[in-house]
Amino acid sequence: MPTLPWRDRTGVYHPRAEAEVVAIVRYARALGLQVRSRGARHSIPAAIHTDAWLDGRGPAVELMLDRMAEVHSVDEAELLVTVGAGCRFGADPRDVTRLATDTRSLGWYLEQRGWALPDLGGVSHQSIAGFLATGSSGGTLSHAVLDTVVALRLVDGTGAVHALSAADPDRFHAALVSLGLFGVVTEVTLRCVPRYDVVGEERCTRRADAAIDLYSDGPDGLAAALRTHEYLRLMWWPQPEVDKLVVWRARRAIQSDPPQPRRYVQMPPMLGSSTLTLSLAGLALGATAWWRDNRLLRPVEAPRSALDRFVEGRVFPALYNEFVPVDAAPRPFRASWREGLPMDDQMDERLLPVTFTELFVPIDRAGEALRRIRDLVARDGLRAAGTFAIEIYGARATQAWLSPSYGGDQVRIDLFWSPRAGADPDRTWFPQFWSALADLGARPHWGKHLPVAPDALRAAYPRMDAFLALRATFDPDAVFLNRHWRTHLGLLGASAAPSASPLPPNGIEPERTRWNLPMPFRLRPSVPAFAARAPHRFDHSAVVDAPPEQVDERLWRLTGGRGWYPWYRGVDWPAGPPDTPGGVLDVSLAFARIRVRVVEAVAGRRFVASIDACTLPLAAEMLEEVTFTPRADGRTDLRWIVHYEPHPAVAPFHRLVAPFFDHLFRQATRRLAASFTQVKPA
Repeated sequence: MPTLPWRDRTGVYHPRAEAEVVAIVRYARALGLQVRSRGARHSIPAAIHTDAWLDGRGPAVELMLDRMAEVHSVDEAELLVTVGAGCRFGADPRDVTRLATDTRSLGWYLEQRGWALPDLGGVSHQSIAGFLATGSSGGTLSHAVLDTVVALRLVDGTGAVHALSAADPDRFHAALVSLGLFGVVTEVTLRCVPRYDVVGEERCTRRADAAIDLYSDGPDGLAAALRTHEYLRLMWWPQPEVDKLVVWRARRAIQSDPPQPRRYVQMPPMLGSSTLTLSLAGLALGATAWWRDNRLLRPVEAPRSALDRFVEGRVFPALYNEFVPVDAAPRPFRASWREGLPMDDQMDERLLPVTFTELFVPIDRAGEALRRIRDLVARDGLRAAGTFAIEIYGARATQAWLSPSYGGDQVRIDLFWSPRAGADPDRTWFPQFWSALADLGARPHWGKHLPVAPDALRAAYPRMDAFLALRATFDPDAVFLNRHWRTHLGLLGASAAPSASPLPPNGIEPERTRWNLPMPFRLRPSVPAFAARAPHRFDHSAVVDAPPEQVDERLWRLTGGRGWYPWYRGVDWPAGPPDTPGGVLDVSLAFARIRVRVVEAVAGRRFVASIDACTLPLAAEMLEEVTFTPRADGRTDLRWIVHYEPHPAVAPFHRLVAPFFDHLFRQATRRLAASFTQVKPA
């Protein structure tokens, strides 16, 4: 077997060079295992990961190209830059490796050289390979990121390396948007442009008063506006008694434009904090999502109570109109290309989580598409309008076979779903839009929620059959083909690596959650010395029928946490690994979300962690201290101590609140011990 590259404790390989990618693919092929490569994980999980990873069973061969993110070469005369495929366009504050910093991004590098890309997506934390693989694009009919790609290298399913360019147009245009099914892209060469600023304005008006008529096919309509403005984005709030339109438009700055920069601000700060604004917006959106899932999405024939009518007719409109106020005048801005174009970089998906389906419709059918959505809302009200905005962009035509804008300019319609309450939008909400726009030639964004309609996808993409035939030559053993793509591309009969194995799990991620409550309350960062001066503590112990390393693994990964941790809902890892100093876990409980940052870590012996943020004002400072002491009989003495100083807001009620949390940690300690013996505690 070849020597494989470093593999972190979550089971992800981190190759440093193309030769290591080749070794991984050949290893996986020899064992009949799936391989998938992840970037920023901006797409839905099913589109990214191996089946084994998603199922939590068997060995998962997952790659992350964070150590293949350097600039390899530049061509000054042609403005070409060749870069590792794992490089990000901008910084990613949620990157678990903590390597996706601004100064390691392609945007930063180009800015220093006086270069730029002609466009960027709404967010810049995506990896270059991931952005290309799903056919992503920015918000313009004037430019296309896909058009800047002049060459790429990839490792196919046999371990062979391919250098592709426009000199081989069929294979190049097929591989540009490959869904990760041709192989692992290792290097990309892009053609840049001279650096520029963007100037523009944003304004919220009532839709009826907006300069752009969403429903018109004429010169005042959406298609005409997308063709007129160099960069344009619309956010339509279609809810009854709201019906507002936020228009963001920009162009490249020219010499006569005022030089003074005025930063674009997407979410106005509250009490000096945009985080607080986002947190409150997230809570409000979560409340409306809960109502939607439990009231709006009941069977249509279910009777509507007076409370339903009052909330949907009075409370929700008042809430939305307060959150999306009409602007008295446009709000101008000027920014560099890499700060102004990805306007959603200011959003934090952990505070305001959304998922969505994105449909590309031919530009000449834009007015008809929006009229059909209008008719759905007119008929079904909030049930169709949803609880968030509908985002509208343009996408320039490209030659990439599986690009949603292949062969013609498109209007992009993003239909957002807030996942707070956990209903499945693939069954309850998205289908109405998939059905309404299907005969307009709608093509879905590959990284978002997809309709399960292989025949419709084949009909929407003229080169689909050619793409699938070429895919089979690049990956004859279906190494890269997971369950998600077999289903949506109609390849259920294709051979594929197993999703399970008799081998034990090798670092599968723990339970995730969609119950991502905001964490607006920041605690003082704690240090081990706080243990000696903390005014209060919870201190619990147990004897565990397992060696320290196993207890350590289960506790800090929260493996099986829903079975032993009271009120536990799931965990995310904003920075990691979570069991090394600097690792961060966002732990979700039924009533709160807590950010835990590891301060000290000695595997199988001791962990110390600072609690840095929380949904509720529970503490001013908090420190967790866990020790694992081996016993002669192979068991472990576990001691779990929480040192804390109450938050001033709860200090008067501390005697009432403390017993609840003391009981929570006592039960967690006892149930963790019992989880190894499978004996339920009394």
